[in-house]
Amino acid sequence: GALAGSILRMNHALRNVYEVTGLPLSDIIRCTSLNQAEELGITDLGRIEAGYRANLAVLDDAFEVTQVFLDGKARL
Repeated sequence: GALAGSILRMNHALRNVYEVTGLPLSDIIRCTSLNQAEELGITDLGRIEAGYRANLAVLDDAFEVTQVFLDGKARL
């Protein structure tokens, strides 16, 4: 989805941060998933491990969404 108040999509924001900062992609992904869930007090999102909801967006090398999973079920 888009960021609140913006037409910038999260996958494109992720790409922009990666290209501008040169930070490891794993650190940037953590900032857009686990850190956000923890800040909001959501305890079952943000990790790919047992006990967490399987809500995932799969991106290609160009940061375009290729697959979406909600509760472990393919939606795209």
